[in-house]
Amino acid sequence: MTGLDSFIHQCPDGYDHEISEQGRNLSSGQQQALCLARTLLQGGKLLLLDEPTSAFDNLNESRLCQQLPDFLDKEQTLIVITHRTSLLQLVDRIIVLARGEIVADGPREQVLARMNSKGAN
Repeated sequence: MTGLDSFIHQCPDGYDHEISEQGRNLSSGQQQALCLARTLLQGGKLLLLDEPTSAFDNLNESRLCQQLPDFLDKEQTLIVITHRTSLLQLVDRIIVLARGEIVADGPREQVLARMNSKGAN
């Protein structure tokens, strides 16, 4: 789901690939995929993802958006902090902050419609 598996299969040592201190021998996207995979495997009732795909390419981001909803348990709460509108498909509710204040809050479709109509004006 994070794209980490395809990277591992490219490594000569596969899952035995040694990761250097602070992941210096990984790209930023690989580091992010590894951290995200570890987070998802930990589970928990609350999953807080802050810009979870900022170093992902479009393909890996799309894969995550398609597969994450089926991976999550119905008892889990997902909070996504993002500037990427593509990730908004993962949430039911959107809270928009500007200059430290809530400027919009509500169901995803309503907030997006409100924000789009303000942008058109």
